[in-house]
Amino acid sequence: TDGELLIRFITHGEKPLLVVTQVSLARTAPNAPHVLKDLKLQMCCSKYSEQDRKAAILYEYETFNAAEGEQMIDTYLRYLQVINDLKKCVYKKDNCELSYKFLNNMLPEWKKYGTLMRQTKNLMDINIDPLYNILKQNQGDMNNTLGIKNKEVVILDLLALVAEKIKVRKSKEKQKCVKEIHS
Repeated sequence: TDGELLIRFITHGEKPLLVVTQVSLARTAPNAPHVLKDLKLQMCCSKYSEQDRKAAILYEYETFNAAEGEQMIDTYLRYLQVINDLKKCVYKKDNCELSYKFLNNMLPEWKKYGTLMRQTKNLMDINIDPLYNILKQNQGDMNNTLGIKNKEVVILDLLALVAEKIKVRKSKEKQKCVKEIHS
């Protein structure tokens, strides 16, 4: 029995106890750690914690709103996280519902763009990613409206820096050519 194995191990050091044996002995020992005694209870309760997690994720989805002063990219990333959490919990939402939820819960300043999207795009077919890409084209206008300055981007990769400089130079050359043509 387990008790005999324990006695032999203590007196003779014959062989170590298996983990299962240790746990089964701990349940009967008065001085066993509380965690080992309630192992079965903990395993049973993991079902409830899973339900609580699913309920919290569903609540987060239902109450999702853009935070005051939050930029569109931050709202979008938070929303994607909520969608991913829903998928992990096997909650199915179609593209139309996800798109409407995103458009309806943007900051008030973005509502006109959301209305425009609902009128011009078929939200049954469009995914949240292309929807965001269309909306972010208006980010510059919104930043000007809200008085937000664009963040400066620091380029650490030398090749990327050279490519950026060439792109800027070509853009300036095109502007110069257009001005000469119109003059």
